[in-house]
Amino acid sequence: MENIVQGQWFRGPSADLGHEISQSVRFQGPQRMVGPDAMPTGNFTVSFWYKRAIGPNSTQTFLMFAPNQAYQLYETSGVYRIYSRRGSSVGTALTGGIDDHAAWYHIVLVNTSGTTTCYVNGVLQSGTESTPSGSSVMTIGSNGNSYQDDRLSGYLAEFNLLDGQTLAATDFGRFNEDNIWVPKELSFTSAQYGDRGFRLTFDSTQSSGIGTDSAPTGTGHSAANNFTGTDFETTALSNSNFDNDIDYLDTPTNNVPTWNPLIKTETSTVFGDANLEIIDSNGNYPNVMPGTAILRGKSYWEIEYANAPSGYPYLGLATDIDITNGGSWYSGTNKIFFIQSGGNVNNFADNTTTNANASAGDIRSFAYDNDTRQIQFRLNNGTAFTRTLPTGYTGDVVPMMADALSKGARVNFGNRPFRYTPPSGYKSLAVSNLPEPTIKNGEKHFGALTYAAPASPSYPITINGSGGNNGTGNLDFDAQPDLVWIKMRNGTENHIVFDSLRGAGKSLRPDENIAESNRTNFAFATDGFTISAADGETYQQNDSYAAWCWKAGGAPTATNDNAAGAAQDAGSVKVNGSDSSFAQGTIAVKKMSVNTTAGFSIVQYEGTGSAGSIPHGLGKIPKFAIFKRHDGTGDWDCYHASIGNTKIVKLNESTSQSADGVAYYNNTSPTSTLFTIGAGGANNTTGEDMIAYIWTDIEGFSKFGEYSGNGNADGQFVYLGFKPAFVMVKTKSGANGSWSIYDNVRSTSNPNTNTLVADGQAAQVTSGNDMNFLSNGFKCRDNGSINNGSGNVYLYMAFAEHPFGGKNTPPATAR
Repeated sequence: MENIVQGQWFRGPSADLGHEISQSVRFQGPQRMVGPDAMPTGNFTVSFWYKRAIGPNSTQTFLMFAPNQAYQLYETSGVYRIYSRRGSSVGTALTGGIDDHAAWYHIVLVNTSGTTTCYVNGVLQSGTESTPSGSSVMTIGSNGNSYQDDRLSGYLAEFNLLDGQTLAATDFGRFNEDNIWVPKELSFTSAQYGDRGFRLTFDSTQSSGIGTDSAPTGTGHSAANNFTGTDFETTALSNSNFDNDIDYLDTPTNNVPTWNPLIKTETSTVFGDANLEIIDSNGNYPNVMPGTAILRGKSYWEIEYANAPSGYPYLGLATDIDITNGGSWYSGTNKIFFIQSGGNVNNFADNTTTNANASAGDIRSFAYDNDTRQIQFRLNNGTAFTRTLPTGYTGDVVPMMADALSKGARVNFGNRPFRYTPPSGYKSLAVSNLPEPTIKNGEKHFGALTYAAPASPSYPITINGSGGNNGTGNLDFDAQPDLVWIKMRNGTENHIVFDSLRGAGKSLRPDENIAESNRTNFAFATDGFTISAADGETYQQNDSYAAWCWKAGGAPTATNDNAAGAAQDAGSVKVNGSDSSFAQGTIAVKKMSVNTTAGFSIVQYEGTGSAGSIPHGLGKIPKFAIFKRHDGTGDWDCYHASIGNTKIVKLNESTSQSADGVAYYNNTSPTSTLFTIGAGGANNTTGEDMIAYIWTDIEGFSKFGEYSGNGNADGQFVYLGFKPAFVMVKTKSGANGSWSIYDNVRSTSNPNTNTLVADGQAAQVTSGNDMNFLSNGFKCRDNGSINNGSGNVYLYMAFAEHPFGGKNTPPATAR
């Protein structure tokens, strides 16, 4: 039930997790599952959950009906998609890119009269293709039933085939109250499963082991269609057996991380055991491989030495999730903190010996407390050697393995039961053990919309994502947005911005430095906005648009006349929908609108020409801010925490950072209450009206940072801790480059190729500059300078669709 104690402005924590799936099975080599029957002769529906892993084959088989007649994961031009393979032809892709290794996909394939359609995580994909055919017995995980070919790498859970049924994804899953796709409890009848149908839950305790068909028997499904598993390691876990392939705890409802192959690595790196083992033969620089989740609270994991170690592998912690190749991270202190096989613990600044020398097959365990910044190393559950991270380790940390000389190691992050009992209070790295997010549905605070005007528009028209002429997208504010940013997609019109402080009758152009303009055709509306007359910048016949909307604290109903440092007039400050005030700062504010839950505020003030400060109301240190004089000419001056208080970048320009901080921010960083502005910048001109849009980061919802480009189509991965709905990137240093905008509505599958630039009027670019949106961040998939130029450093701002996970929160699905 929704928590409504704090009204529409804050949704209390909920726990709509879906039906629990208890286990998965691992495919990581020659494994396959062979059924007793050929494919159905008529219509059918297949449903399964899948988590990707790197394997030896670029083509991987889900379900085969005859050799080269199968549903497969197939790679073209570096992008993996699901295809319906028929002989030598793979035809049209059924899906967008299947590139996420950190989360689960729910795949539903529907054969209707010889044509296959596909759903991914509840969303019907655009591709259709002829259905594979064949008379061999159905086989999972291989393109052959008596041999291994095009083998599958990854994890499968809850695999169903219903013979004679044409169903939809909603028969197997649902969008929960936070709009996250979760499993349903299945209750299909024997008649629905039909003669050749089956249900595989991969529970090894069933009568026929992991191949047991647990579909109900009776009318239509008279006997179980049990599968035979081949080459699966089923030996029970014990002191002499670190892992096997069955009863994995990593499931769609209990997502557990692996090593992350999407981070750019040495080409010599080899992944095995479905992303749980890595081996690297590069003897010059060992490859640092972080896991796919940051560490919070008390975390425990185990690693088995695969071969006789010799110095390598290094095992421990890395301080930055977007590690790039090269000597800087390897030789510098405060980059990695590790234990070597001989028991030496160091970070290249000091070296301490534990006398815990490891051998092949030994288990090194790690217990890390993020609150105390202490890590315990144990060998074979022996005496703990405890170290506190050096003072230079100030950021987030992740598990790390650095290999060279092909030593290798296998990890257990809680993907299966641990060999040893963790210390009291320490938990696995399952994403459900992360802190409970304050925002479980990003669409309650930010959302993107797309819409198009027909040849003969009717007015007024409300754009709220409800479909048709009202557009597509998801806003769930239960209130009007406080900031709306609009851009024509198919033509060269200006960007347009409206906010609730200046009112619907005033607009600004982010791509120009001119004063605000008067408007009569725009109004804010619940979960959107209304257009009442034609206008090329907002709504015009035969043109298409994108809009990005943020929720602050609501529209102020008064203007403050009180002096700086005194409480503002009633109604001039709105915080989370209610009147408030901030008796802070040396520059008086006229109006404020603050959303403390989402970390966003809008502040209107009059410049003084003297260095001073304004309140921002967030209660946290801001990470990004945009300042604009709105009653006259002035650039869009931006503060970003990654460039600090001595430099600025400008939203209306493509140039990289400039050293103007003393004029704009008085070389002073913002605090949790105040934002300092300088005496000589365009954000503090004497007697002129200013507007400031200010954000701080909220874990699981928003993040502001930087990353380095590598000039490679296998580009940089950036960990956010959430599935993004919006990403904007800008060069900080290196070549100049535009502010590039990506969102989850203009591109609904990977790669995300639809790019708009904030500092120009250009129409949307629909190819190149590719970026993948993932369950826990984003990855650049192009070698161009717009987002991944070699040697360039990029700033980013990002907002969530959903958090990666957390307590009482279903794991984000892959895209």
